[in-house]
Amino acid sequence: MPPKKDKKEKGAKGGKEDAPEDTQFDGLSIDVKNIKTIVLNLSTAEEDVLARCCQACFNYAMKGPEKSVDLMNLGALSYLRKLINHPEVTVRRNAGMAFGMMSGVPQIRDFLAKEQDTLIGDLTKLVQDEDPIVAEFAIATIANLSTRYMLKESMVEAQSLPYIVKLVSSSDPDTKKHALVTLKSLCNDPEVLAELGALDAVQVVLQQLTSEFPLIQQLSLEVVYCMLQENVSRETVTSGSLLENFVFFIENREFSDLHCYALRCIGTCMKEPKVVQNFKETGLLVRVIEAIKLAEGNFSDDTSIFFCDMVAKFGKATEETGSAVLRPFIDANIMDLVVKMLTLADPLKCASCRAIRTLAIESSFRNLASDNGLMLKLVGLLNADNIEVRRFVILALAQLVHFHPKNRGIIFANDVIKTVLPMMSIDDDDLVVGILSLLTSISSDDQAHQEAVECDLFSKIRDMLPRTRSADIHRRSLQTITLYARCAKTRDNLLKANLLPCIIKLLSSRDRQTRITASNTVISLCKDSNFATKIVDANCLAELQKVNLDPHLKSNASRCCFETILDFHLPAKLALLGILYQSDHIPTGFYHTGIVAPDALFSPLEALENEKINDKRPTLLINFENNEDSVKEMDDEPSQMDSLVTPDSSRPKRTKSSKKDKESKETEKEPKAERVASSIKIMESASKVSIESESPVEESSGIDDSLAELIDTARSLILKDDSCETHVRVLGELVAKTLGGKISKQQVRKIGYEMHVIELKRAKASNVIPIGSLKLGLYRERALLFKLLADLTGVPATLELGDYGRSWNSVHLNNYLHIVDLMENPGRVLKDGSAEFIDYLEL
Repeated sequence: MPPKKDKKEKGAKGGKEDAPEDTQFDGLSIDVKNIKTIVLNLSTAEEDVLARCCQACFNYAMKGPEKSVDLMNLGALSYLRKLINHPEVTVRRNAGMAFGMMSGVPQIRDFLAKEQDTLIGDLTKLVQDEDPIVAEFAIATIANLSTRYMLKESMVEAQSLPYIVKLVSSSDPDTKKHALVTLKSLCNDPEVLAELGALDAVQVVLQQLTSEFPLIQQLSLEVVYCMLQENVSRETVTSGSLLENFVFFIENREFSDLHCYALRCIGTCMKEPKVVQNFKETGLLVRVIEAIKLAEGNFSDDTSIFFCDMVAKFGKATEETGSAVLRPFIDANIMDLVVKMLTLADPLKCASCRAIRTLAIESSFRNLASDNGLMLKLVGLLNADNIEVRRFVILALAQLVHFHPKNRGIIFANDVIKTVLPMMSIDDDDLVVGILSLLTSISSDDQAHQEAVECDLFSKIRDMLPRTRSADIHRRSLQTITLYARCAKTRDNLLKANLLPCIIKLLSSRDRQTRITASNTVISLCKDSNFATKIVDANCLAELQKVNLDPHLKSNASRCCFETILDFHLPAKLALLGILYQSDHIPTGFYHTGIVAPDALFSPLEALENEKINDKRPTLLINFENNEDSVKEMDDEPSQMDSLVTPDSSRPKRTKSSKKDKESKETEKEPKAERVASSIKIMESASKVSIESESPVEESSGIDDSLAELIDTARSLILKDDSCETHVRVLGELVAKTLGGKISKQQVRKIGYEMHVIELKRAKASNVIPIGSLKLGLYRERALLFKLLADLTGVPATLELGDYGRSWNSVHLNNYLHIVDLMENPGRVLKDGSAEFIDYLEL
């Protein structure tokens, strides 16, 4: 064993010492002790020493990232930062090499980022240097910095992009690589993309697809893909023959591992329908399909995925081009490929389902799906562990069943609805979108409705809506509700599921399209007065009032929704709009609350009945037996009435009474004047009771018997052959006699109306009073009663509300508007604009 060398001998003067490997450079030792000396010598003015010291720093940095950090800690970075601009080319080159090598270390990039504004300017000048090595390491430094820091502003200020694009065509592969890496990083910024489009950089980068280096090819495809997101660059590629470059690349089997990048670029170009059509007509699509089929089994999973994504991009163009653009895929029997992918890894299954969803737009593919067993394969994947797979399977099924009874039959035979509806409880918005899409596609089938009701669809939607903030799900849910709540039974199920409050809440959604869809859903649900009552009771009108008063929320749909509800709920219409038109016929169960301010809430009847007795105007309730058989038959020939109905009104249908009392028949034979006087006399004797001595009569909780008798009397007085003016006078006199007779303006406050109402409220223990129990009434009560009798006897009239309880009825006689005097001269008509007309409306 040789003796150990004495430490004192090592490095001693005259002693022979073996130079350690890669620790010497031109006589300069690069161990830890001497590297400090080298860094100190970076401040010298001697160019030869500077060049050698910079080269020594480069060699030291190449030993590993930690060596670069050592150099930074010794202060070498600040020296090198200055020396990269040195006038002597060797110093500049060696300093740039060391600086570029060190810039690849994250810790050093953090340090350099603090002065990136001035640094990028200097590096931009260096990439133009005549020395190719200087330019190479300058672009390498920019590339290292660009991977971590957004240099957009510095690049723009230094006007660096044109020089970086120019370096893409460099003969040096390393320089080319660094330039492409830089562009790839910068392409994340839209402004940089726009500038690259103006520079026509995409053509320069596309030329690198023929490079002998696979890494350059891959980087070029990745950069082009980013550039294609910008309109100018995409148009440059799609308007000429450049798109064929990708096809040539895919047809070359030597580049099979890079085919996925080329397919992704083609898919990105297929955003405009005209490009899709041209790609098909020029035969490029068929060439791509044939190349993929020939390489089947030899390409990567990514290639399969991007091919399916390219197919999906074609689907977006079918709305304008038609489904014919999909025929080449089907003619080439691509189904075999997508079906095979359903048996592979989950990402491939998802990609296959995306392609299937697009191909299913073409009806011939839907036919193949049922015949080739594709439908059953997809149904089998509904129970996959991967939620993403289930999501895309459901979306594919939704398209496959579209207008295809056979595929729908497979859905129903395999209980797909029962399988997918429980999945709505999964907190996955995209999955829920798929389920709603499927339900929408099969909504026209009665069996779908039956199964959806059995599986409690509306409860599932009710539980799901509060969990998501997705406007897309909100809209799709509303569309599903509209399609599935199309009959009285399903609307009852909707009410039982307590889904109505969720729908009403969406009326004021932040998303405009959701608000419009919610309004349309409410309109579709409001099919009858009973459901309209439920909607009003759920405070829908209050929500719509809030929406329509807000200029940012209101829309034509919300206005139409409000009006539709009011058309089916006349009590609310009268209270909120202050008018019932000729076509608005008062139904049984109607109640009159008086006019409500625009910003006030309309109260449902139940709430009014539960209020404590107060001194406000009573709510007038109308309850009568709604029996159409009791309405007298009108001949098919038009009567004088028909010509008096205004264009926007419609008369109620009246059918022949099955029972006519003998008294009514005899009355018809009497002369008009005698008949009217006789009937009024009968009414006077029947209702003549002293107000002072009268005690309120208890009415039953159902039909208002007094009102029913009054309606029968009115019907007996109205004959078809009488003129409309006669009908108006008869009804006016009847209403006045029923509610206290003639009353002048001076008598209004003296007849004891308020006391009469208070006594009735106390007797009923409620603020709601049946109108038949009133023996005394003013403008409000008389106008309401006249409107009711006019509707039931076929007299077209309005009911209009004014301030302070003033109400009146309008009729059209001889093409002129009149109002009916029900107070001082009952039954008299007052022409629009006359002194009597104005006086009647004034207090």
